[in-house]
Amino acid sequence: MPRKKTASRKRSAAARELRAAPAVKARQDAFLQAVAEFGNISVAAAAAGIERSTHYRWLADADYRRRFLSARESALDRLEYEAWRRALSRSDRLLMFLLSAYRPRFRNESASASVGGDELAEAPDRELLEQADAELRELGYSGLSELWEDGP
Repeated sequence: MPRKKTASRKRSAAARELRAAPAVKARQDAFLQAVAEFGNISVAAAAAGIERSTHYRWLADADYRRRFLSARESALDRLEYEAWRRALSRSDRLLMFLLSAYRPRFRNESASASVGGDELAEAPDRELLEQADAELRELGYSGLSELWEDGP
């Protein structure tokens, strides 16, 4: 039978967490640097030597969520730059795609709209957390609540 958390156990867990804070911050920094470089949660987790679910646990922290969105935006900036470079050097189709993104008169209005780039970076925490919850369910977890004992 699982033991109930007592106030003293919660305090000792909080104390352990405070002592581990510099190590956790270093692991977060490594992960976020990999997110900025690779733009993929699984690849970044492997590069940083953490479990993918660790990232979802860290999302309980608002400061971490802000830093994660910034790292993801950096990855999207790199992707956009590479697409731009390729479009100008050899791809008419990619060039038209980029023109439609930046110049409304080139858009195919029948194409479905999706949220990404700047809109995603400006998405409220609620949307990011809903997306993370859905990704965890796909991985077989019951959701963020399974990883967050005391909530965000």
